Order: sequence, then structure tokens, then C-alpha cells
Amino acid sequence: MLTIQGRVGSCETISGVDGLDSASPVNTTDTVLSSLSRLEKLILTLTYHEGLTLREAGTVLGLSEQEVRKTLATIERRFARALDEERAALEMA
Repeated sequence: MLTIQGRVGSCETISGVDGLDSASPVNTTDTVLSSLSRLEKLILTLTYHEGLTLREAGTVLGLSEQEVRKTLATIERRFARALDEERAALEMA
């Protein structure tokens, strides 16, 4: 999945593009997404795909706005760390 203008879109349409292999950010993104908990996936879906505010997502999930914000920040750090590691590995190659 890729974030495009605040929306989450499928990477399946670009999987056959030349130059994308197993070390691509697409696979890194898929790896991070598959490691998320059900709650984390729900929060991403509600906020990015459905366009709910943090408060609205929290109401749907029975969480506070602050809990949703913290969870999103944690997810963002995971993505950033995974992409940094991928970038470093590509630079070493």
C-alpha cells in the first residue's frame, strides 16, 4: 500500500514495473503492513482510507483521540525505520 495524497492505495498495480524487485520499498511497505496488529490496521483504514478524523476513528474504536494519534505515530515510526533500513541496505549493495 502506498499513501497518495492522504489516501492508501494498492501497490498491486505497480508490482510488474521494471526495476522493482524483492528489495523495493513496495515490499518493505507490505512487510510493515503485514506486521501491524488488527487495531493498527483498523486505525490506518479508518483514518487514511475512510478519511475519518482522529476523534471519529477513536469513537468508532472506543479509543481516545490521543490513543489514535499515538498509535499512528508508532506506525509512522515503524515505516520510517523500515524504509531507512531498506535505503541503507541498497546503498551498501
